[in-house]
Amino acid sequence: MKAYSVTLKENGKYIYGTTFENIVDLYLFDMELRNILFSLIEHIEVHLRAVITNYFSLKYGNFGYKELNNYNKKNFQRVQ
Repeated sequence: MKAYSVTLKENGKYIYGTTFENIVDLYLFDMELRNILFSLIEHIEVHLRAVITNYFSLKYGNFGYKELNNYNKKNFQRVQ
């Protein structure tokens, strides 16, 4: 919780009127924002994994991931 109170200080002292509830509110806001962002990032990650898996499967077959030579850099084209 200490990190959340840093912005509520000037010259090492709390700004007049700062309450513990202000610090808790900052913490709760940060927690909610983090949950929203991670939820969105998770959707993006799952989508990208699906796109990469689909591309790889179509190019090398269903078990192409087992063949080490399929991971050689020269086998990959830049997607634009």
